[in-house]
Formats: sequence, C-alpha cells, structure tokens
Amino acid sequence: MALLRSVDPSSRVEKLLYLVRHGEAVHNIREEEARRSAALRAEELGLKRGSAEHADMVAKARLQVLTDDGLLDAELSSAGEQQAEDARVELQRILDEPRGLPEATAIWVSPLQRTLQTAAIMFPGHPRVQVQSLLRERRTGLPCDEQSPTKKMAKSLSFSFMDFSELLDEEDTE
Repeated sequence: MALLRSVDPSSRVEKLLYLVRHGEAVHNIREEEARRSAALRAEELGLKRGSAEHADMVAKARLQVLTDDGLLDAELSSAGEQQAEDARVELQRILDEPRGLPEATAIWVSPLQRTLQTAAIMFPGHPRVQVQSLLRERRTGLPCDEQSPTKKMAKSLSFSFMDFSELLDEEDTE
C-alpha cells in the first residue's frame, strides 16, 4: 500500500519551461530548393500536383539532397542566425516587461550544431548551458541529423561556455 502525503502548497516550487526550436539550417534551404525544383519538373512532365507520381518525384529529390554528406550536422543559415537573434531580442523584450517572465536559470540544448548555434546566439555566455543527448532530433540516418564529434564541438570557441560533460561521459563509457 502506498502512502500519499499532502504537499504543503507554500513549499511548492514552480518551474517555467521555455521551448525554442533552432533557426533555419542550411539543409532546410537545400531541401526546399530541391522540393520546389522537383515539383516544377514533375508538372513539366505532366504530373498533376497531389498525384502519387508527383509526390514520389518530390520525395526522391528531397531525399537525394538530404543524403549529401556535405550537410553533416548542418549549421544555421544566415537567415537562421537572424531568426535566433530576433528570438533573443523578443525574449529580452518579454523579460523586461513590468510583469515579464523570469530569466532562464538553466539552458538544455541538443548536441546538433544548429541547436548549439541557436543557444549561443540566444543565451550568449549563459553560465548553465547543458548539452544533452536526450534532446537530439530523431535519428534519421541522414547526414544533416548526425552530430559532429562532441570533442570538436566542445572545443569550439562559440560553444566554450557550454557544458558537454554528459556527452563526453557517455562517449568515455562506450
């Protein structure tokens, strides 16, 4: 039998969670260009938008781009960097409001380069940035979703204030 204890509401701690998605990455641009180009080509061939053949041609073009090893752990595009900067400015505006939200006390970030870049832009020099493998994007097997070597990322000047210890510990035990 389990005992349930009443929690004193005055001792309750509330946490606020901010969720931020990374900015546009280079592979997103290449993927969209391939999608658009394949759709136009399919229509030139007489394939109707919405048909299985049209969709198949677009999907193949998209996949061909995303399998490019040159997109390994794709970085932010310049538009993605600007999106992260815009998000930083907007978050600061919200924090500065008279009844604004509290500042982030900890930042958890995926080990993918585009997420590290987004965090570095939005929270420059934050003292508690933890890089967590559990926050990784799903493992698609595509180069754009494969992470760069942890030691390389940890040595990057841009990410020098981030704590990679959880990932480095995982790699040491493998």
